[in-house]
Amino acid sequence: MEYVWLGCAWLILALAMVGSILPVLPGPPIAYGAVLLMDWSQGWTFSWQEHAVMIFAIVAVTALDFVVPAIGAKKFGAGKLGMRMSVVGMFVGLFFFPPFGLFLGGAVGALIGESMAGKRNREALRAAWGVLVGTVAGTVLKLLVVLLIGLHISGWL
Repeated sequence: MEYVWLGCAWLILALAMVGSILPVLPGPPIAYGAVLLMDWSQGWTFSWQEHAVMIFAIVAVTALDFVVPAIGAKKFGAGKLGMRMSVVGMFVGLFFFPPFGLFLGGAVGALIGESMAGKRNREALRAAWGVLVGTVAGTVLKLLVVLLIGLHISGWL
């Protein structure tokens, strides 16, 4: 029966992986559902410290997912208009070209915003690259947390 619960938990983790890429689903919080399922099915074997670490990692990576693209944009020289347009581009890209539109839409939005602000093409491309790098970094962090949670509940970590 343990393998049935583990299979269900891995299905939840697969959904969490998809949710780590698509912003419509909250990937890391969904992964915690797999933790609760495995903990319940095994008679509550995870300690409160393990739960606290996982919850902290989930909250931290979820918060960072909003901050990292902005940090990337700012680090690569984006101005206010470029950052605002990158958010618009993310939403437009998400709805018209899911799931990759989120990444590319943010970069295109930053490029348009920086061009509208009067920056040269090289500076606008640099800001767009920063948004893309930040968005990909946030996604990789979410995927890493979900993977580590999966390894932990499987007993491999």
